[in-house]
Amino acid sequence: MTPIVSLIDAVTFGISVFVAVHLYGSYRKAPNIYVKYFFLCFVFVAVTFLLLASPGIITTDSMILAVLSAISNFTTIGSVMYFTLIPLLLLRQSRFIAPYAAFMALVGLGTLVIGLTNLEPYVTVTYGRLAFWLPASSPIMDLTRAVSGVVLFLSLLAAGGTFIVYGVLQGTSQRIRSVLLGGSALLFALSGAVNFILGAAPAPGAFLVAAFLSLAALLVLVRGIFYRPETSEWGRIK
Repeated sequence: MTPIVSLIDAVTFGISVFVAVHLYGSYRKAPNIYVKYFFLCFVFVAVTFLLLASPGIITTDSMILAVLSAISNFTTIGSVMYFTLIPLLLLRQSRFIAPYAAFMALVGLGTLVIGLTNLEPYVTVTYGRLAFWLPASSPIMDLTRAVSGVVLFLSLLAAGGTFIVYGVLQGTSQRIRSVLLGGSALLFALSGAVNFILGAAPAPGAFLVAAFLSLAALLVLVRGIFYRPETSEWGRIK
């Protein structure tokens, strides 16, 4: 059986690790707050997709998968938090960073605690040679996934819109990077909506679409991060 979603997530994990290592090297050479937040974001992204790639590749134990899923929900929120801190810096709104980070940490920890205290074994569904491992549906977990999805969707939607508007209002040198980052945020928002909201009552199609959207969003994000304008307050990420 082919764990198609896990394979897509494994590719995303590999790209995330490569980018995180590259960003760490860039930060060591020339410390920059934007690069720091991008690095921390990709650390969480890499951990998230390592956990999401586990079904059928690392393990098929239904209870272990339930634990890994609960942890991945927390790391997903962590990655979104660091990514969405960057627009606050661009807008010179640093005073909102601590309250927003505290709010996201509270949502993440709440999701983690609820997930770990309401563990249900994963369910295996097959279609031909394709295998899907799905979280069990229960009222409390379906609600938790939906609420988390709404928070992630709104955060990424706001971040994406901010990046795009900021880019349009700036000079040509920063416009392309900002629009790419904004586009990636909107794709991640769509992926989160499909995964957490539409997939609140777990369905194979929702997780497969979300996996493809996440990979596409990551590729756009990587292109935006490593785009090299001639001049930019973001610094040159090499």
